[in-house]
Formats: sequence, C-alpha cells, structure tokens
Amino acid sequence: MRVVLFGGAGFIGRQLCAELAAGGHEIAVATRDRESARRNLILLPKTDVVACDYNRAATVHPILEGADAAVNLTGILHERKRGDFERVHCEIPRMLVAGCAAHKVRRFLQVSALGASLAAPSEYLRSRAKGEQIAREEAGVGVTVIRFPVVFGGGDSFATMFARLARLFPVLLLPCAEAVMQPIAVGDAAAFLRLVLEKPESDGKTLSAGGPEVLQLAQIVEQVLAAAGAERKVIPLGPGASRLVGAAADLVPFVQPPISADNCLSATVPGVCPRGGNDAAQMLGEMTTLRAGLATMFAPAPGA
Repeated sequence: MRVVLFGGAGFIGRQLCAELAAGGHEIAVATRDRESARRNLILLPKTDVVACDYNRAATVHPILEGADAAVNLTGILHERKRGDFERVHCEIPRMLVAGCAAHKVRRFLQVSALGASLAAPSEYLRSRAKGEQIAREEAGVGVTVIRFPVVFGGGDSFATMFARLARLFPVLLLPCAEAVMQPIAVGDAAAFLRLVLEKPESDGKTLSAGGPEVLQLAQIVEQVLAAAGAERKVIPLGPGASRLVGAAADLVPFVQPPISADNCLSATVPGVCPRGGNDAAQMLGEMTTLRAGLATMFAPAPGA
C-alpha cells in the first residue's frame, strides 16, 4: 500500500513512518522543510520525502498520484495570528480531500482531537470538529476520523516541556491542573493508525484513541518530573487564575507560550474517550502506561 502522510515529518508522523515502513508499506512524506525531514527519515525503507506548500493546491495534488491512502496529521495548538486554526484545521483538509478525489485515492484518515465539537468552548476544538465535517462531506472517498488525546514520547512538546520548565524554575505554577486527560504513548498512537489503515472496514467511522489511564494534569506532571529526576514543588492554579495566565501569555509578542487562553478553554473539556469507546485499546490490547513510557523517555543514555 502506498500511503501519503501530510504532516508526516512531525512528532506522530515520524513514528508512523517507522511503523508503516516496518510493515512493508510505501510512504510519501509531504512536508514544508524537505531537507530537514530527510535527515530524520532517510534511513527508512520505501520512504520518500516530498516538498509541499500547503497554501498551494498545485504542490499538494501531484503528491497523491498513485496513492492508496492519505493521512492528515497537520495541526496546531496555538494561533500565531487570527485565523490560523481555520486555515490549518479546516482549509488544509478541504484541499487534501479534493486532491484525494481527483486522484482516486480510496481512503483518507483525518487526525483530530478528543473533545472536538462544533459547540466546544475553545476555537481549537471547534476548528477540529469543523475539519472533521469538511473531510466527511467533501471527500468523495472513504474517510475515517481519528480522535487523539495528548500524545507523549521522545521528542514530544508535552512531557518534555514540563521537564524543561522544572529545570529552569524551583517552583512550577500549573494552570489547568484539574484538566482530565487520557494520554497515549506515541508508539501506541502510530500502531493504531497503521492498523486502521490496514482495515478498510473503518471507513466512515469516527474512532477514539486513548491510553490505559485517565489522569488529571497535575498527576501527569508529577509523574513527568519524577521520571525526569527534576522534582519540584507544583502549585496548581484554579480556573480563574489559569485563564489570567493564559490571557497574559497571549500578550507576549514573538514567543509561542506553553499555554494560551484558548488552551485553558480546551482544558475544560475532558480529553478522554467516550465510555466503552476506546477503539485503540480494543485493537491493540495492552497499551503503554504513562509511567512506563516516561521511564523510557527519560532513561539515561547508555554509558552516561
């Protein structure tokens, strides 16, 4: 099977490339920065890295020629400027499904987020839901929506961020400490995506994926700091203080903050699978716990 990964040079995409290559599939990775991506993926068999400008359909559509399936992994957590959520989460899927229809690509996987809803309190979650809707209604091909929670693992921007902050500050103020999440290890996320790609009976479905544990953010951070050997005093912030921190962070120019006001609104929606609806657990069986995954992430290098 030839699979095109849009956003395939990112955190989940790199792991999915390795997973698909190990399964003998042919992969095309569409990315803005081809040379940088090639350095990470060049050793994988049957993997081609292709330059792609997501603002121009003329560079996107040819990549889909001869493909059996495409996966959209593009996504952002923060807007650098107003309208970025709409552009990335809605306009890119519209362009990709149009390309799939034009080149007769049979299957399309739209990666989204747990809690996505057109009635959600945050622009992030609303735009994710709108992107799902666009993919379903405009594709003309078999579409599967995959909703993920927080994904962690080596090279992530989640657990790694908290470990880095702990090394910089003796005390951590933790906004949205009571946010409820079901974190999934990146290896499990990639394995699940591969299985979905290999099972065409998932076409037309919305699938949810979560790890084996439902935890509050404060509990997750405690485990991260312990695994990283950077235990610090953590002061949880309530909803009001969290919104103030997020709003203040939005005012800092030229810097992408670790949290925004919109992130705080997203955190009010539990990032968990519906009851009895963890499709990843049903397909994979045993999954990686947060503690086990973090132990691997922060294990000392051999000889260190």
